[in-house]
Amino acid sequence: MPALHRRASDWYAQNGFVDVAIDHALRGKYFQRAGTLIEDQNGANYDRSDQTVLQRWLAELPQEVVISRPRLIILRAWIRFNTGLLDAAGQDLQTAEELLASERDQLPAMDRNLLVGRIAIMRSFIASFAGDTSAVIQYARQAVEILPRQEVTWRRGACL
Repeated sequence: MPALHRRASDWYAQNGFVDVAIDHALRGKYFQRAGTLIEDQNGANYDRSDQTVLQRWLAELPQEVVISRPRLIILRAWIRFNTGLLDAAGQDLQTAEELLASERDQLPAMDRNLLVGRIAIMRSFIASFAGDTSAVIQYARQAVEILPRQEVTWRRGACL
């Protein structure tokens, strides 16, 4: 059965049905593949992601897979932020920062800046809920300085 799920996941992904491809990868226990598909599907704009489905996918992935991939940790932090779990979101952001620091030489600068910038935006949002204006400004400035120019949606978040 797992091999059939892998083949189904491949076929669905190649034919534009990424959500179904992720479900098959999870059913077949191809967790690394599922993680990659989740990252690819939800990489650009987290607001457009179906939060309930994304939350289920991340819950079905083994914890060690999620915490080994900064993009997945940041996605989980975004979900936790949007569901009011601010402390848990902050802990996820800390984990992602630590992982990015340990992988400094393994990621291209552009990818690293994108992830660090997204973390800064989310930290700014969390600080806003805590009423910490100076932290909001600090993180927003950091995000604007480091996020690539084409990341308009995320850069806009720093200006709100």
